[in-house]
Amino acid sequence: MLLLLLLGVGLVGSTQYRPVASKTVYDAFRGDVTDVKFECSTDRLFFLARHGSRNFGTKAVPRMRTFLEKLNVAVSQGKVTSLPWYDTWTRATYPANYDLVSEGMFEHYTIGKRYFTALPHLFPLPYTPEGYSLRSTTKTRAVQSGLSFMYGVLNGTGPLGPASTARDHITLNGYLPPAINMTKPDRQLRFMDSCPRYRAYLADEGWKKEAQLFEESSDVEGVVKAVSGRLGMELDLNSTKAIYYLCANEMMSPSQSHGSKFCDLLKDEDLVVLDFMKDLEKYHKYSYSYPVTYQMSCLLLGHVIETMEDSTDGSPVLMFAHEETVVPLFTLLGLYRDTKPLTHDMPNYKDRIFKTSHIAPFAANIAFVRMNCTAGTRIKILVNEHVVIPPLCDQDAGCSVEDLKEILKTGAGTCEFDSICGVEEDDGSSPFSAIRLALALLITVTLIQSTYIFFHCIKRCPARRMAGENAYSMSGGEPLLEDD
Repeated sequence: MLLLLLLGVGLVGSTQYRPVASKTVYDAFRGDVTDVKFECSTDRLFFLARHGSRNFGTKAVPRMRTFLEKLNVAVSQGKVTSLPWYDTWTRATYPANYDLVSEGMFEHYTIGKRYFTALPHLFPLPYTPEGYSLRSTTKTRAVQSGLSFMYGVLNGTGPLGPASTARDHITLNGYLPPAINMTKPDRQLRFMDSCPRYRAYLADEGWKKEAQLFEESSDVEGVVKAVSGRLGMELDLNSTKAIYYLCANEMMSPSQSHGSKFCDLLKDEDLVVLDFMKDLEKYHKYSYSYPVTYQMSCLLLGHVIETMEDSTDGSPVLMFAHEETVVPLFTLLGLYRDTKPLTHDMPNYKDRIFKTSHIAPFAANIAFVRMNCTAGTRIKILVNEHVVIPPLCDQDAGCSVEDLKEILKTGAGTCEFDSICGVEEDDGSSPFSAIRLALALLITVTLIQSTYIFFHCIKRCPARRMAGENAYSMSGGEPLLEDD
């Protein structure tokens, strides 16, 4: 097992998984909370997770489909003969959305079961909405992840299932649907949406530079040539990325990929290169590259601290969100930091600490477990069911609440969110000021034009005025644009 991990290969049961950056399946490199030793009595849990495995969305899926069309032509013309399975393969549909796949629901279901097995007393039964703080973002994949986790906790305690056959024959050995809370805007779980300074950072796209420079490297060129040779078809980088995504999909969702074998085209050394290419993006987008990217998660860490300090409430806090939620929090805690920033020309990038395949796969999670020890309250922290100790905590005794406060202060000061994110700044120099000015001008011009058209029509087009309610597009309900 140790050799497999050093090679970047995960093994759970009889299934071997390989790293594909943040599209890696959770089981590839996870630990097991049921094997964790808690030295003192435990009395509270704070748990935050990324959603489970999902469809690849509107950017990756079109690239996959485009490559498959080219491959179909090449196979039909007899130019590609290296895929003996392809002729009988039932092509997958690959939905271009971000919904969970079945395996993503199962990931969170099994995580919930393991946490309940390890710490059953931290999940109060019988269930009441007041006994749990269950929360997600408004994204469907996050909601489904939270409900799947709770299925692992509550299954066998509710009325839903085949054993309940009628109103007068309801048993409580089925599923109990829990209440899940959402709010919008959400400065704890979707802090990036409420942070103008971060949105400006993304819009500038400077965070892409290192990844783009690496794409031009001889390492990436070598991967493209090697994969082209194995396939017997000349590829560009986009097509190579498509194969990378197709490989990720077949590990993520066997039920969706219908037994494809695109991973056979990628050697372990290819994945090392392609993973680093993706991690350069993730590092500069979500982690140590720009302080605001992690400082804006300070309200979330503040919530952790408040939960760990509150001795009057023992209810578990369970939150379900996104990669862009968990990675900034990891960063604020000082976890997974390399000695130097990740750059396109860094030597020995294979040995870097920041690997999203290990720290931010689908269903990535972090748990804070409060322990009552003779020396005081200690916080055991687990990332993906592995015990971790942030650098500012006692490396032998673990974290105290005071340690977490010091981490927050060191990383984000007093956590003035509006100041960190530039919410109150409006001196006319920021890009958001320019956007607001442009919108104001656009609205003004539109109102002037609408007023002119209205009065012009009153004078000159009574027939149109009488037929106004019929002047709509049959296809979309939009007003017809008529020449003046």
